[in-house]
Amino acid sequence: MTDNSLTYAHPPIVEATVELRIGGRIPDDDVDKLQRLLAPEYAKVEPVTEFLIAFSLDGTQPPPPPPTGKKYKLTSENGAWIVQLGASSVALSNLAPYVGWLDFQKQFRCVYTIWRRVVGKRPVERLGMRYINRVDIPGNVVKPEEWFTVYSQFPDELGLSANEAQSVIAGTLNQEIGVKIATALVPPALIDHLSLVLDIDVFHTAVAVKGDDEVWAAIGALHDQKNRVFESCITDRTRELFR
Repeated sequence: MTDNSLTYAHPPIVEATVELRIGGRIPDDDVDKLQRLLAPEYAKVEPVTEFLIAFSLDGTQPPPPPPTGKKYKLTSENGAWIVQLGASSVALSNLAPYVGWLDFQKQFRCVYTIWRRVVGKRPVERLGMRYINRVDIPGNVVKPEEWFTVYSQFPDELGLSANEAQSVIAGTLNQEIGVKIATALVPPALIDHLSLVLDIDVFHTAVAVKGDDEVWAAIGALHDQKNRVFESCITDRTRELFR
């Protein structure tokens, strides 16, 4: 499979995330156990609190929202890796500099193995993969069409340059995989540059896989589709920035 981190000497990835969700939820004690098992690699532990508000449009008393269960944010000592643990999900993020798909996959396998040991062979209902790319463009003026194939801008008739822009589009790549693409003009990260963000989220919405081999095959398919979307969203001029 193709890997942007191998193709490009300077991949623009600032955050990469893989998330896995199951149907139902595991007990809070199991979430606590997972946190303890992962503690040697992810020493910084932050409990995550969620507040759900129920309301009714007809003035009747709404039922209380269902409990969400315990959640934790676990961070490695160097701050490069983050695990999000919940009663029905586990996610791993790698912050810049991106280590490359092979090492990222290896790290997630380690987390997944511990998670499976506690959770058991529960069917996976959703798999998601999100890559946030920041493209730093030299200069103080940017024409989005020169760098991205998907973007938002003013009509030419207005003769205006955007100082703030964002767009989101979503669709289905095939019968199994959906995609959401977000672009934005953000405050520059470098002096005398402009920064554009390309945020790609690909996901299986009805995976229903049980075995580990099926999970890894589905994750590999997501990564291939993510790369396909990335390459279709950038121009040759953008590619030159990464080489």
